[in-house]
Amino acid sequence: MSLRSGQKLRELCETRWSARGDALYTFLASFDVVVDALSNLIDEGDTKAQSHLNNMLSFSFIICLVTAEHLIQSTTQLSKLLQLKSIDLVEAVKEANVVKELLQSERNDDTVWDELYAKAEAIANKHDVVIQSPRNAQRQRHRVNVPADNVPQYYKRAVFYPFLEHLVAEITDRLLVPENRFHAQALIPSRLQELTNQKQADIAQHYGVHLPHFNQLDEEIKRWKTRWQMSDVKPDNLSTTLEHTNPVLFPNIYKVLLILITMPVSTASAERSFSAMKRIKSYLRATMRQERFSGLALMHVHKTFNFDYDEAIRTFIERKKRRMILQ
Repeated sequence: MSLRSGQKLRELCETRWSARGDALYTFLASFDVVVDALSNLIDEGDTKAQSHLNNMLSFSFIICLVTAEHLIQSTTQLSKLLQLKSIDLVEAVKEANVVKELLQSERNDDTVWDELYAKAEAIANKHDVVIQSPRNAQRQRHRVNVPADNVPQYYKRAVFYPFLEHLVAEITDRLLVPENRFHAQALIPSRLQELTNQKQADIAQHYGVHLPHFNQLDEEIKRWKTRWQMSDVKPDNLSTTLEHTNPVLFPNIYKVLLILITMPVSTASAERSFSAMKRIKSYLRATMRQERFSGLALMHVHKTFNFDYDEAIRTFIERKKRRMILQ
């Protein structure tokens, strides 16, 4: 593993899982460079660099870094698929099954852990790091007192197994358990040809208790299909479909789409909004008022929107003039 020319270290993103994989890969590839940089800073008298270097040059840190980078890389493509605006939830479920099967097979394959441990051991030997496991505590209940006969077995049970099983559990709970609920994405106008009788029955079964007029669902879906057969322009994602759905004419479909779009795996718009907010409301703009902040956020998120700035400025000036006259 080597760092490409010009590549920089990345911050560990709190929201985007795929960005975490890239950040860990970059950090692991530049491990030697970071160690050398911290050593130079220590020689120049930087006190913080010493604590960072001590943390890096511990075998617990190295083995955790190697393990996390390997396991998260398995979920990177699935994360990118879930970030798409026009996401195919059924296809995401299929990919989730693939990732789950891969992780479970790696758990049962001893050679996978042996390779990871050998990789961490090589890094540790290169930097003269002592390879050892933490001591067991008899009375402390918060320490990881994993029974093990040797160091590789300890980290396999204390790091590799728990993290892998956590990933499998999260993928199962978030994607595989509500699998049949995702068939409601066939109500998107551009995908109505995928709405089979079986998928329609799944929608009725999983969303029936939330629908205001459950007995009218079948007739409502027939009207929904007819309406979009008469239209040339058809929405291709959940948010646009919801905007074009009249809750008075199609109350059941509107409710189904509303529930589906609020599922965490069905949209990444909320994460993008928080990312935009972090870029806009910086420390230099901490006193910004809500109206200005909302306007800047909309302009930043909808960059491709054809917006007439001159007209907006003229409208703003006219409003100011009317307020002055009224006062």
